[in-house]
Amino acid sequence: MSFEQVDQNRYCITSIDFADLLSITRQSVQTMLQKYDPERSASISPKNRKPILVYPSISRKILMDRGYKYQKKAIAFQLLKGGVGKTSLAKNFGIRAAGYGYKVLFIDIDHQSNLTSSLGVYSQQYLTLIDWLDNKVSDLKELIVPVSENISIIPSSIRNADLAEQIQRRQRNIANLFSVPFSELKKNYDLIICDCPPAIGPHVAAIYFAVDTVVAPVVPDEFSDEGLQEMFSIWKRLGAEYSKNINIKILINKHDTRVKSSCEKVLSLMSHYKDFMYPLYVRNSSDFLTASNQKKSLWELGKSAGTASEDVDMIVRYELGLGFKE
Repeated sequence: MSFEQVDQNRYCITSIDFADLLSITRQSVQTMLQKYDPERSASISPKNRKPILVYPSISRKILMDRGYKYQKKAIAFQLLKGGVGKTSLAKNFGIRAAGYGYKVLFIDIDHQSNLTSSLGVYSQQYLTLIDWLDNKVSDLKELIVPVSENISIIPSSIRNADLAEQIQRRQRNIANLFSVPFSELKKNYDLIICDCPPAIGPHVAAIYFAVDTVVAPVVPDEFSDEGLQEMFSIWKRLGAEYSKNINIKILINKHDTRVKSSCEKVLSLMSHYKDFMYPLYVRNSSDFLTASNQKKSLWELGKSAGTASEDVDMIVRYELGLGFKE
């Protein structure tokens, strides 16, 4: 698959969302598009009442002209506990950032390759990280598969189940295994998003040291404290052992505000981990499952924005410093 085969409308944002971002009217956005995207604007009827799609390249031009500086960041989504929604969050976070003009590279670390398949990239056709470790390619850039104009992925496959053992066998230094390659990748991409398996090993630890932030999605249930305690113990040990700082952010996911126990658990987590918490959370929504089953993003479900799309959008804006007013 190449990005020429992808419907570019899939990864756009609407004029309504763009107006909300900039705190201006939708009509003001349409006026802006006459300047930044004149050819397409000319084809839109003045009587049109439907939201207009803003292409990522146009979003980027507008935001840069308004003084926004695109950040260079690498973010990993990871937690020991499965079922916390890390792959769905990673995917939708990256796609939304791409809609705002970010050049996004996904890196699928998980040998289950759910992120890979959800983006329509069939991993058996492509080389993966294990091939890089085996010196079949010399540069991570050779593993990159384009998905759209500003979204690419280094795919995964079941063969990546051997990543941890290969790193140990070859005695690779996990403190800088990915750090230098990621620095090179940032020359071409603004945002690197790693989807990690719900396990710990040298391959995951190497990612910890290469990214700017580890986002730990947590479901506010009775098992959340236990999982977080174990993860913080691991992060503390690795940081001390390798003299590396691991920047951790906890993101509450699948929070049901109608359920008392969920609310109580959120308050408890905020009390115990207040220095690590996002000030936002993602509400429980069936949209994640629907989007996953259809291999779509939250914004492609063909209905008005639900809680999931709203919440992820706010997380993206917060993390990337997106927010403007006239």
